[in-house]
Amino acid sequence: MKKTLFLLFFALIGIGVLNAQNFLGVFASDNLIKETNYKAVVLVEQSYQLKDSKGNAYGLDNKPEFGKMYSFGILIENGLIVDDRVTHPWNYDSNYDSYKENREYTPTLFETSIKPYGEKEFIKLQRDENSFKELRDNCFKLSCQSQGLNLADTTGKVNGWMVWVMQPTESEITKDTEYNVYLSFVQEVDVKASGFEVLPPQNTQKVIAGFFIVPHITLVGTVTFELCSFAYNDSSAWKLYSIIQDKTSENETKPEKGKEENDDKKPKVVSGGKLTPVENSKKGNVK
Repeated sequence: MKKTLFLLFFALIGIGVLNAQNFLGVFASDNLIKETNYKAVVLVEQSYQLKDSKGNAYGLDNKPEFGKMYSFGILIENGLIVDDRVTHPWNYDSNYDSYKENREYTPTLFETSIKPYGEKEFIKLQRDENSFKELRDNCFKLSCQSQGLNLADTTGKVNGWMVWVMQPTESEITKDTEYNVYLSFVQEVDVKASGFEVLPPQNTQKVIAGFFIVPHITLVGTVTFELCSFAYNDSSAWKLYSIIQDKTSENETKPEKGKEENDDKKPKVVSGGKLTPVENSKKGNVK
């Protein structure tokens, strides 16, 4: 996905970076720009297991995983930007409720798979154990083997594009969720300001996620795109938050991070609730 757009050399001669960003805005509908950034949007499937104090792993109802949760992520170089549904899927799974207060079992991440925009099959990612790093509230970086957008290291006000992920219905995100991706050119975004408000596309589809990308222009007339901010819905508006400022160091995900306000968003229990011992050889896609 490290694609590069080659612009006509004469079009870039004599214009600065800011003006070049305005120039690029004219081409926001160009298929090359869309393809480069649409492929960064992935549907994430995150499974988890329960482990006892002896390290034995358990799935549910004869499956290697205890549960699965789905969300959207953004592919970056050697990583994936995700939300809390991926780093702590058990907090959104009602099957885990009866085990929440049971200190005998601890939820642990199992397999991480992604389905890029336009693809039909999920691809398993190879990730490091305890590889999640919290960048901002409800924004995490997963270290894994991948190709995608670089992280922008920019300050001040910049021009760029909002990439919006939308679905036609209000239903829960599942492995079969159909979604669309839209581009909109945005000017004068203060990337260091927390809570910079942005307007989503005005249509009937539900906005699921959004992120802000900026073009990086080199002296040789090439343009790459870098991830700058992610959009968060605070119930009143969609607002941008920079992902450049790390919030904490590398941390193992912990089950006590649970959020009770998510109870009404949990999928219904559909299993018989029987723990299934998992062979030690099944460790998921952890290197």
